[in-house]
Amino acid sequence: MYGIKYEDSKDIFNAMLENYDNDGDEFEELNFEEEAEILSTAYENTYLLVTKKVTIEEIMQEALESGDFVFLPFDPSNLDTIELILDDVIDHFEACEEYEKCAELVAAKKELEKNDTGSDII
Repeated sequence: MYGIKYEDSKDIFNAMLENYDNDGDEFEELNFEEEAEILSTAYENTYLLVTKKVTIEEIMQEALESGDFVFLPFDPSNLDTIELILDDVIDHFEACEEYEKCAELVAAKKELEKNDTGSDII
């Protein structure tokens, strides 16, 4: 999991899985639609973080309360990784015809390039 201290990750992970019951079965392999949904969720989380609509702590808290997993296509502890995926996130929202989100992400990307650090992003 990204975006949390290592020492906190075990407790959060265990809390998220507390109600999971797989009856000893192996995790099922994901189909294409499920993989696409996970990627879309990861890109949406990235959009929310990069545009400062939420914090990583808020995303983690929501996931903890709902029992969901947090999907991010970058490592918030290594902010250089944001730059590696930001164009992909913009392309995703362009393909979904969510042009307002594209514009916000392009502005955030320019700010990131101007500051030459991702520390203000998250």
